Amino acid sequence: ANQQQDSQQQQRQGLQTQSQRQQQQQQPDDVMQQRDDVLQDPEVPGWWEVPREQRNAQQAAAAAADVSSTSVSAGSPLQQPATSSAAVTAAADNKQQQQHKQSGKQQQQQHPPQPAAAPTLPWLNPMQHKPRLPKPPGLTPSIAMVREAWSKQVAERLRQLWKVDILFNIRALPLQALCLAVLPVFWAFPKLLEIQLALPAAVLAGAKGTAALQRSQELMKGFKASYAWPFVWLIVLGRAFDLVREFVLVSIPSRWWTDVIEVPLAATAFFVVVRLLLLRVQDLVPLAAYLYLQRKKRAAAAASAL
Repeated sequence: ANQQQDSQQQQRQGLQTQSQRQQQQQQPDDVMQQRDDVLQDPEVPGWWEVPREQRNAQQAAAAAADVSSTSVSAGSPLQQPATSSAAVTAAADNKQQQQHKQSGKQQQQQHPPQPAAAPTLPWLNPMQHKPRLPKPPGLTPSIAMVREAWSKQVAERLRQLWKVDILFNIRALPLQALCLAVLPVFWAFPKLLEIQLALPAAVLAGAKGTAALQRSQELMKGFKASYAWPFVWLIVLGRAFDLVREFVLVSIPSRWWTDVIEVPLAATAFFVVVRLLLLRVQDLVPLAAYLYLQRKKRAAAAASAL
């Protein structure tokens, strides 16, 4: 009878020990599951939003849960108080996180985020910013418009310029003839320089007839010496270039004009292009001088006004 009682008591103790072990194994599993749920929840604030004390408590709870699970799996019954305290700490942390999550939801409900304004990009709708061009007229209306503009503006402007050019040549040709002599050159050459800005005055300022010549004389006062240098050097350079061209073309052997015609033609074309460039520079010097004097005159007027 004593042996039967001892065996029954041992069986009861074994069942109690087994139930205690199962409870100890379930507690770490529950703690780990709660920790995984908290870490995987996207609405729970991250470690940068949680205070340092709460973060340290969470790390301690996680470390205690790991230690308790390891000790229980090894069969050590001495870690049961640590496991229970870790479970209590994890439950408290979970409650605080739930409260924080609920407060965040309430703030979002009270202050909903404003929708972002749609960007206004011109290339998304190019027709919105592109002006609509009028429908082009046909061929006959276009010809009529060109003819009307020519008769009202261009033709009158050309007649005005031709008159100024004729007056300029009537005044310049005798002065050029006097410049060929020795003694009259000192009087004729300054007079020739005074009328060099007549055509730019007619083109840019709209001066007519003798008014263009008078305008040129007014602008050239005190500027004739500065204008004379490029004027004379361009004339001298043109004459020297003509002499070089004649010398080169005459020096070409006569056999090349029949056998190697490319060389004389290339030399002739080169001299023609350079001569045209020199003529264009001579035409641009009066225009550049007129614009410079006009800008200088406006600057002086503005300085005197101040």
